[in-house]
Parts: sequence; structure tokens; C-alpha cells
Amino acid sequence: MREASDVGVRATATRELDRMRRAGLDFHLGIIALARSPSLDTFAAKLFTQLHLAYHQTTDPAEFHASYFKRNAQICTLLEEGRNTEASNEMRRYLQDAQAHLLSAISTRD
Repeated sequence: MREASDVGVRATATRELDRMRRAGLDFHLGIIALARSPSLDTFAAKLFTQLHLAYHQTTDPAEFHASYFKRNAQICTLLEEGRNTEASNEMRRYLQDAQAHLLSAISTRD
């Protein structure tokens, strides 16, 4: 997860959208892999494939992804420090914010 977070930060600096997308995906799949559930891994892979289509509906997919890499790094730090409850709470806020952000980006597109 840390590597994906770092790749995302570097890709953001150069606006390499494909690397940003991959880094975001790898970060989230890494989080999900912590559950050690093959069925959850499979479900998540399918879900992220569908979400990828939604990101194409935003006016600036690179900017959308860029806004989350610092938070990815923060979550990694919390997990590395063993602050799992805080990491979980931050992940919950992150997902709520991302959902609102994506829905807003899609609804204002035109």
C-alpha cells in the first residue's frame, strides 16, 4: 500500500493519469487484501472495474485522483504505526468524501 501511495504522489506531480489510476487501484486493493478474503478480493476487483467507468464521467479524472493520494499516505502511516482504529475511521471518512466527490463530479458534468 505504501508503494502505491508513493507512486500516486509521483504520478500526480507529472499528471500521468494511467499511473495515478493504477496507484489508486493498488492502494485500495491493498487495503482490502488486509481482510485476507479471496472472495472479497474478487468482489473488489469487479467493483473497481465498474468504478473506473464512472471516473471517465468526471471532467478532470487526473484532478479527481490527485486529491486522494495524500490521504492514502496518511492511512498508510496510521496502519504502519499500529493505529488501526484511527486508520479505519480515516478510511471511512475518505470513502464517504470520495463518494460525495464522485457523485458531485458526475452530476455537474456537461
